[in-house]
Amino acid sequence: MVSLIEKLFILTEENFFSQVYFRIVVPLIIVLLGVIFGRLLGKLVKKILHEIELNAMLRRADITLDFERFFAHSVIYLVYFIALIMALNQLGLFTQFVDILLVAILIVILISLFLALFDSLPNLFGRLSLARRKLFKEGDTIAVSGMMGEMTGRLIARVKKIGLFETRLETRAGDILFIPHRVLVKVQVKKLKS
Repeated sequence: MVSLIEKLFILTEENFFSQVYFRIVVPLIIVLLGVIFGRLLGKLVKKILHEIELNAMLRRADITLDFERFFAHSVIYLVYFIALIMALNQLGLFTQFVDILLVAILIVILISLFLALFDSLPNLFGRLSLARRKLFKEGDTIAVSGMMGEMTGRLIARVKKIGLFETRLETRAGDILFIPHRVLVKVQVKKLKS
């Protein structure tokens, strides 16, 4: 006679298949139902937003983005994500998934910060250099020479504002120019009058 404890720990063919079913088939069913439910819910959201004419209202406000499609796809992917998390939790891999997801998000944030600072740091250091040299202040008329591109030659303009990353100049014709500080430290700047 087999005791209850022996029945629990003996791996029978029936017990094996129930474990496989529970560990593998159920997560697959969760993902499949998530895909089906996500698509249905996405279509429903798109239809509701189309009925209230969201895109038409936004076009009247000169916004040309397809918000109906954007919101519908957002709902679809949110349902997919929830189904994936439920399936991973069923498999016992949820904590590993969260760890990998957090590392991926951290990497994306660090790359974004690096790319943002890559352009901003030279302008910030240029601002510090201009402040140390005290070449001009707001309201001064300056002559800038040595710039390349569309503004070759000598530029005479009034300093409207000295920002953190750029200086705003107003030409005699009334044009407003935004000159990055990294450019101003490399060219010749001469103060004409205050």
